[in-house]
Amino acid sequence: MAAAFAGPFPLALEPMVFSGDVMQYRKWVKQFENIIEPSVKDNHLRLFYLEKYTAGEAREVIEGFLQVRISKSVSTNRIVPILRSVLLHLSND
Repeated sequence: MAAAFAGPFPLALEPMVFSGDVMQYRKWVKQFENIIEPSVKDNHLRLFYLEKYTAGEAREVIEGFLQVRISKSVSTNRIVPILRSVLLHLSND
């Protein structure tokens, strides 16, 4: 699992938790892209980080995709971009 990390993960630096607030979505995406994605190369692990840094309806969506991923071995290369689109949709409701 250590091979999934590109380098030391700065534990003090974490993205905010996204709970569906449209005003916070872009900020959260930028934080996730700049903090998590460069350090975590494995998309399966990124899904777990997506779950960690979401709350409410946004987290329910992530948890649903995690269940699909586990039960059907769906490629995480396809799920992560789809999740971003779903979270953006949720933030616009």
